[in-house]
Amino acid sequence: MKPVQKKFPAPYRYDWLKKAPSDLIVALAGNPNVGKSTLFNALTGMHQHTGNWAGKTVENARGKTVYDGRRLVIADLPGCYSLYADAAEETAAAEFLKSGVADLAVTVCDGGALERGLALFLQIRALCPKTILCINFMDEVEKQGAYIDIDGLSAALHAPVVALSAKKKGAAETLLPEIISLSLQPSPDAPSGADVFAEAKQLCASYVHRTRSEPKKSLLDRLLLGKWTAIPCMLLLLTLIFWITLEGANIPSALLSSFFTGLENDLTALLLRLSLPAGLISFLVAGVWRTTGWVVSVMLPPMAIFFPLFTMAEDCGLLPRIAFLLDYPFSKCAACGKQALTMCMGFGCNAVGVTGCRIIDSPRERMIAVLTNAFVPCNGRFPILVALITIFMSGSGQSGFISALYLTGFVMLAILLTFLVSKLLSLTLCKGMPSFFALEIPPLRVPKVGEIIARSVFDRILFVLGRAISAAAPAGALLWICANWQIGDGTLLSILASVLEVPAKWMGLDGEILLGFLFAFPANEIVLPVIVMAYTGLSSLAETPDYGQLGLLLLQNGWTMLTAVNTALFTLCHWPCATTLKTIYKETGSRKWTLLAAVLPTLCGVVLCILTNLFASLF
Repeated sequence: MKPVQKKFPAPYRYDWLKKAPSDLIVALAGNPNVGKSTLFNALTGMHQHTGNWAGKTVENARGKTVYDGRRLVIADLPGCYSLYADAAEETAAAEFLKSGVADLAVTVCDGGALERGLALFLQIRALCPKTILCINFMDEVEKQGAYIDIDGLSAALHAPVVALSAKKKGAAETLLPEIISLSLQPSPDAPSGADVFAEAKQLCASYVHRTRSEPKKSLLDRLLLGKWTAIPCMLLLLTLIFWITLEGANIPSALLSSFFTGLENDLTALLLRLSLPAGLISFLVAGVWRTTGWVVSVMLPPMAIFFPLFTMAEDCGLLPRIAFLLDYPFSKCAACGKQALTMCMGFGCNAVGVTGCRIIDSPRERMIAVLTNAFVPCNGRFPILVALITIFMSGSGQSGFISALYLTGFVMLAILLTFLVSKLLSLTLCKGMPSFFALEIPPLRVPKVGEIIARSVFDRILFVLGRAISAAAPAGALLWICANWQIGDGTLLSILASVLEVPAKWMGLDGEILLGFLFAFPANEIVLPVIVMAYTGLSSLAETPDYGQLGLLLLQNGWTMLTAVNTALFTLCHWPCATTLKTIYKETGSRKWTLLAAVLPTLCGVVLCILTNLFASLF
């Protein structure tokens, strides 16, 4: 049966869930990091995004499967530690269980942290008496030298207990017979939910035994979380990810660019056969098609490399460790530690990072995270930074690793600006008491490469690419109109560049550079092509020359090291792209906050450039 996914609409309505009399609705619940979404995918054949950190999602999803002639509708509830907390994920899970919609529940636990999972199981059973305890990661339990008395625990709980390793093929199917069997039994009385933590501790003491002492913290964990080694390791990891992304994207980008360029002749011939006017053909091919093709060529290869690497860091447990390191400085800024997670998402796409801010419970802290997410450079801004670093800083003859080091330096500056602006907002527009943030450090695990690739493609790459294309096409149209609209001796494009010259000089830039940023509002990928177009007087976008030719062209138009530094700073701090602002408006529902999200980084970028220009003039 084809799997179906649907998010539960707020405020907690489930009238969409219509079922046949024989259908079973199963609530799948559990703590974060217990493999719940992996089990959900295995049962339903879906590709729900799994995340190895707490608060990954605050929404519910459903899938369907058929077993023994019965159709099961499985609701994947948000991971939570308790049903009695005020966090959005806890509230969503508790409301679903209280609604009585579910026929039975499955509580997924990590066998290595059974006490915590048992406490949640006891709370869930008080709301849904027909509840199965599913103990996951049994392979890791054995490696840790532990033994769980499954039969004894089941007898003590008066409930079915299933032990499995959800990532192993076919393991999840052992749960299905227990679901059918429990559904046929009469509903027991709901037990009391009082003193669940004491009861969970007692049960673990009685039915969890160790054959050897607990393993010590691994060398890798000591390095990643050590007082003196954590920050250098984080910087090295970021540098490595950037280097792999930069080195790996060059050839695919060139091939894609050649592909789209090669199709221009065929597209032109097709439009000629349709007897369209020459001007309209140029508008469609040189304007809309060429700009869209350029965005795809420059954006897709780095995304196809960065997102899987980022997801792999998330899946194996590195991302929660980075968030742990950044939690303290965010708390000093009176912001939420979860902002570290949303900030990391912004490296791939700021729109994705803004959407991820839903995991932050406090509206005040969520707004801080939304307003500052654009300070971290997204995938679309990396090509500009790389070009400037290669031409003016590291030198075209240097290795890609040196460029990656410079890029890491700019990223660290962006993170520092995020801290500063978050603190400023917490003292002014977003005043209030900071909330606490409980972050679980999950064990380091081998990432599931196949699932990561599929998830990156469908959940992130196609989503971001689709939005970018929808913004790039109208940008190409507008750019072509401005470049071909003659006014006196010049074009509208050249006139706009002249108007921007005065404010640009204060920032250590020129009118053509500011023009490039303005026309790249739909997609940052076209900043450099627009600058080249403005310098050369072309009537449409052309392929950006290699770094050697590009450097020569920039030097001929008055660029210096100071120009490159200021351009890089403004690349870090300027208005978010159209896709991100559209997402901010969707998330906040406010024009005021959306406008502020555009003005805030732009103002910071202008001030940074002016100060850098004034400082350089003193020497």
